[in-house]
Amino acid sequence: MSEAFDTVVGFLRADGWPVALSPDGDERVATKFQGAAGIWICEGRVDPHERVIFYSVAPEPVPETRRAAVSEYLTRANAGLAVGNFELDLDDGQVRFKTSLDFEGEPLSATLVRNLIYANVRAMDHFAPGLAAAMEGG
Repeated sequence: MSEAFDTVVGFLRADGWPVALSPDGDERVATKFQGAAGIWICEGRVDPHERVIFYSVAPEPVPETRRAAVSEYLTRANAGLAVGNFELDLDDGQVRFKTSLDFEGEPLSATLVRNLIYANVRAMDHFAPGLAAAMEGG
């Protein structure tokens, strides 16, 4: 494993997050977060281009009949974000919030990892009630 991936996993463990490493040995880690709006799965990875990508995955897929409305909600949410963005898979209804950092040529620090991850989960927690309302037709 790369030093960068060790930094990501090391931060998560030191900060008290549950850690499940990818069984196929690639640089992916699964964890979960409990926020005010609920609990959800998170996934992090380091890619070969020296980028850290972190996702919060909404607990439930969007029903097919609500995908257009949720897409509009997420587009509006994305418009005001300084860091990260929402994604909606129109095929299966999965909603994710993504933050990423290109650290090519620079050492990855635990502080940068912390900032990346907490920006992610705070945004998901903030927008989760509106996402739930859009999924339910509100």
